[in-house]
Amino acid sequence: MTMQDDMPVPDEAVEKRAFDRRLDGIGWGLFFLMLGVLWLLPDKVLPEDKWLLGMAVGVGVILLGQNVIRYLAGIRPRGGAIILGVLALAYGLSGFYGMDFPFFPVLFLLIGLAIILFPKGGSWRCGRG
Repeated sequence: MTMQDDMPVPDEAVEKRAFDRRLDGIGWGLFFLMLGVLWLLPDKVLPEDKWLLGMAVGVGVILLGQNVIRYLAGIRPRGGAIILGVLALAYGLSGFYGMDFPFFPVLFLLIGLAIILFPKGGSWRCGRG
């Protein structure tokens, strides 16, 4: 009997959880890399007034990309991250094209709808004693 025979066989669910956590780590790493790159870009490439828009586009791409990878790996995508990713991408792109996207009002509307429509078994404790 070899040492390999003594090793427990990894459960698929355990592997998926580990991959999901690793994906979160990669997302955070990409976020900080993006911040550093945006910060170092000269004003000719990305003017100072467009910095937040560039960050919003990057955050949207990272969040949506993570969830596409989750879906392809057979892991349930995170609905909140998808919503935030779409909103961040819409906010950033609309700003670059000169449109005014009401990011925060739409975000608050979606949060309110989520609380009402998906109560999560009482985990939303608003107004409960």
